[in-house]
Amino acid sequence: MKTKTTFYLALIAIVSCLLLSFKSLQQSPKKFVTVRIMELSPLGPASKMVIVYEDGKTEEFFMDQFKPSTFAKNTKVLNDMINDFIVKGYQLESANNSASSEGIFGTYLFSK
Repeated sequence: MKTKTTFYLALIAIVSCLLLSFKSLQQSPKKFVTVRIMELSPLGPASKMVIVYEDGKTEEFFMDQFKPSTFAKNTKVLNDMINDFIVKGYQLESANNSASSEGIFGTYLFSK
């Protein structure tokens, strides 16, 4: 009898955990905005920033080609974009950047 009681209590506990975990998955999930930056050398295509919003809408902003004289201006564009998302209630989740002879590439992931 004690074995059956223990079995049923364990079964109830497992089912409860499963139901609670499904409920937490259905609660408002995080919404993400992805920002990609391409600062390309003067020999390549135009440098730009692409923003993909949580609803799938996209925006493109053209930036100056990557060279020493435009470094500060493009950095300010990036800084303004980050500050705009922070003011709108987003949080910076991750930032990844790489560089090559062709330019600088960055990906920024914001959540709300």
